[in-house]
Amino acid sequence: MGKFQSQEGPFIQVVGTLDLDKEIGEILYVNPASSAILPDEDGREPRAVLEVLSRDGMVLEQVHPALQVSSCQGDEADSVALIQEYLPAREEASMVRLRMDDKVLATWEAGVVSAPGDLQLSAESMETASGHAGPKLKLSGPAPKTSGITYSIQARLKHAKVWSTLAVGRASAEVVLDSNQFPGQAEVEVRVLRTDGFTDSEVSRKMIQLKK
Repeated sequence: MGKFQSQEGPFIQVVGTLDLDKEIGEILYVNPASSAILPDEDGREPRAVLEVLSRDGMVLEQVHPALQVSSCQGDEADSVALIQEYLPAREEASMVRLRMDDKVLATWEAGVVSAPGDLQLSAESMETASGHAGPKLKLSGPAPKTSGITYSIQARLKHAKVWSTLAVGRASAEVVLDSNQFPGQAEVEVRVLRTDGFTDSEVSRKMIQLKK
């Protein structure tokens, strides 16, 4: 297994999958990142290329991705590897492309929000199997699903400086918040980030009362 090194950004993080046997790939989501964990050259797949392109199709960055393959034996999904790659952020970037040789397997294009602006985040109690209100809350902010737009939801304790990620790369601003994750706390601050893969913005922030 190759070694990894931490490096300050800015970067974009690309998460996807690649089946080398079937030559099928998918880009699950793209997110801005302030820092990265970069692998060395060991484990990179020379047949695969991740590219960052401008809107007019100019290749700005490219890399052979490092693949993470399941260690489970006898699993049909063993040939499907996970891609989690960081590439330098470029102001002109508008698209990420995954290809093998000259065959394009997947693309991610920055989306455009039809109705920009803040989201109104709501919290709804989730019932347990017995029909009573449990410790879990469904958080949601109404927004139409848009290709090339995803949401990350983060939480932190009151007066804390560091955010914990509850969900990333979601097509909609929805997540289940379990109060048991924050023992002894009456409330947490939750925020929603919206991104087109290359830039992001905070579109909601709210104090949420936890269920006991």
